[in-house]
Amino acid sequence: MRTPGFDYGGFIAILVDQYDGAKAIDSLWNFIRTDNLNMNTVLFGAKIIQSFDQGFFADGRFGIGAVHYSTVEVTFGGPGIAEFRDEIFRDTWTFAVDLRGHGGIRLVPLGLTIGLGFRFLVPPSEGARVHLNSGPLWIFDIDLGAELRF
Repeated sequence: MRTPGFDYGGFIAILVDQYDGAKAIDSLWNFIRTDNLNMNTVLFGAKIIQSFDQGFFADGRFGIGAVHYSTVEVTFGGPGIAEFRDEIFRDTWTFAVDLRGHGGIRLVPLGLTIGLGFRFLVPPSEGARVHLNSGPLWIFDIDLGAELRF
């Protein structure tokens, strides 16, 4: 068990997200089918930990960094439209911010945690012939974790 008190330090995080593409069909059987969107985020920041009696703890972190979006292509088609592909998002590096907090208990050598996170990501660049403003990505998540100490 840790002695109750306050600790701080830095962190580096690498996050990998994939959003599966989908297909949508309208009432006239025209369709649009998108490829997957892959995002890789690298963050650098500061972390604080407050340890309490009997193994309980709370932590928080704040990081900034960059996110890489993969190229996303889309296929259009239908009964009256010859099928064609175009680029909806270009391969892009942009800015990312992460804010996250956890609470948990350490039961040597195992730790159990629950946390809340928030990420703000500047959107990818649109394709050459596509004009849309996807706006920033706001990602909220809840995580459950188990940590092994050795």
